[in-house]
Amino acid sequence: MDAGASNANDSPHGPEADEVTVTMTHPMSDALEEDSAADDDHSMFKEEHLEPDEVVPIEGATPSSSAMVSSGANTTFEFRDVAKVWKVHQEGGLKLDYWSYRVVLETDYEMYTKHSGSSDLISVDTGRRYKEFEWLREALTLEYPHCIIPPLPGFALEGMLEKVDTVLGTPDQSQEIPALVTYRMRGISLFVKWLAQCPTLRTSKLLQTFMELSSEELASFQANWKKNEKVKPPVTTSTTLSGLLGTFRRSIQGVPKTFNADVIEAKKIVTQTEAVVGNLKENVEKLWDQIVSLCEGYVVERLDQSLCKSDEVMQAIVKTAVVVKRAVHSFSVENEELFLGLVIDLSFYGGLCTAAKTVIANLEKMAMDVQQLQQSKKPEEAEALQGELEKACDVFLEDYRHFHAIKRPSLKKMIENFALLTTNMDPKGFNWEKYCTPLIKMIPEPDW
Repeated sequence: MDAGASNANDSPHGPEADEVTVTMTHPMSDALEEDSAADDDHSMFKEEHLEPDEVVPIEGATPSSSAMVSSGANTTFEFRDVAKVWKVHQEGGLKLDYWSYRVVLETDYEMYTKHSGSSDLISVDTGRRYKEFEWLREALTLEYPHCIIPPLPGFALEGMLEKVDTVLGTPDQSQEIPALVTYRMRGISLFVKWLAQCPTLRTSKLLQTFMELSSEELASFQANWKKNEKVKPPVTTSTTLSGLLGTFRRSIQGVPKTFNADVIEAKKIVTQTEAVVGNLKENVEKLWDQIVSLCEGYVVERLDQSLCKSDEVMQAIVKTAVVVKRAVHSFSVENEELFLGLVIDLSFYGGLCTAAKTVIANLEKMAMDVQQLQQSKKPEEAEALQGELEKACDVFLEDYRHFHAIKRPSLKKMIENFALLTTNMDPKGFNWEKYCTPLIKMIPEPDW
């Protein structure tokens, strides 16, 4: 298979799918420049369009407030932003209804370039469903338990994203991208860009499989993988202590004083970062409550979809009212981008902290097991487990170095954007003609 053209045919074509092109905005595109001189302008990419037949792309705004890029001395392994999605209606004679997210990897790694017979930089291009990203995350977590693998974008701010389509959806677009899809696009971008920063994952066969196989081949691979996971015996070794006695000893003795000092320091930094993210999350939730209270006057009207669909005039009036109401409270498109960008970043970086703490907890358990084996006069087993622990710590610390590098600029930009959003909530000028004229034009000419 030619990796450079991998899965070009996976993108939906013709009338079976609607292609949506989203213009990515990056309020935090300079975040990494403060910490890495190797970072060029990776925030904005010139997309090479995969144009399906008879599909008209529409532009929107994908909110974001952070950026991560891959860097390396002699090699390239970099994911572009997920800037395109397709709505798939039919495939192989089956009626379907799902969004496919376009993922592009640029690399000169031999495991990818060998298909092209050249060592030059190539692009591996594919389209994947959200549930396939969920599988990738699950598989990588099981295969590489000592790597920091953040969760995919979820409803970290419970109750907020469900309301975005209702309250903040842009009413002047005929082909509106659901807020959840927009949210996932940016979250997936952060997820795959993080994977590119992990040296262990760059050479992962699972990641290569995810990027290179066709949709049908990947579905078959997933089925076999899940089948093998079910029959796989639980991981047990003679060098680990289990049961009530082992748990009791670990709880009494705690982490050995000889435990890796760098991991201990990493735990402190991650815990502090998690606290800052949590505090910012609380403030964003309070701001959201204010936004909802300002907008609740027309929410009921907009939710009456049956009325809107039955009367085109009423539909135009209701949508115009939405725009007017939002303008009065200055929740502009710019503010929507800032708000959703904060939601995405809080979800991602909170999940990143949780993932890091989970790995650290596993490393601490291994260290306590080594200590117990030493106390039980089992030097050979203790030495073997100590060797595994040292390797596991090295893998974790490789990933943590990038976490530490992006921590300060990312938090700084999130806080700055939150401050900007709160100050932008005062009334200001609004471009009535731009947003209301298309809605008024929806009103049909009278029959007489």
